Amino acid sequence: MKSSIKIFSGMAIAIFIIMCLIDIELIDSISYSVSISAFVYLLYDKLLWRINPFDKTPRIYGKYRVKNESNYQGGIEFDSYIEIKQTRSSISVVEKLRDGVCESVTASVRQSTSNGKWFLYYTYLTHPKKAEDDMHYGTSIICIHSRDHLEGSYFTNRTQQTKGSQVMSRIR
Repeated sequence: MKSSIKIFSGMAIAIFIIMCLIDIELIDSISYSVSISAFVYLLYDKLLWRINPFDKTPRIYGKYRVKNESNYQGGIEFDSYIEIKQTRSSISVVEKLRDGVCESVTASVRQSTSNGKWFLYYTYLTHPKKAEDDMHYGTSIICIHSRDHLEGSYFTNRTQQTKGSQVMSRIR
């Protein structure tokens, strides 16, 4: 995020200087430089970063089929679907379960300084379909092996704390 602010500021200053050099009034130069920079930044953030070969951030947006294993109620296995929405500056995760939905509260993609691997970290809130089921938070730490294969583990803050593993396969 800090680098994005630096890039946006630098671009706005460069455009402002160019506007001043071609003899556009000061107020118009400020307005044009901010508008053009904002437009270019939004275009890059939402779309162009996906094709930038110099940006090493993994592109993991899409829909995934998930195989889950949990120690909940003595151990269960279940399938779910996760949709990841991603721009250069933000990421969100929504998991659809047969008995509810998990929505990310925070999420980020980071590279490990110790081994260079990329990880998706997110904290989520589960919204159960049944009113008697408990709403709870959880956190997932997912290793990004490739765009099509993510794998990791999670834990929750349920009364009976649960933990488990997830294997994600991209379907689109």
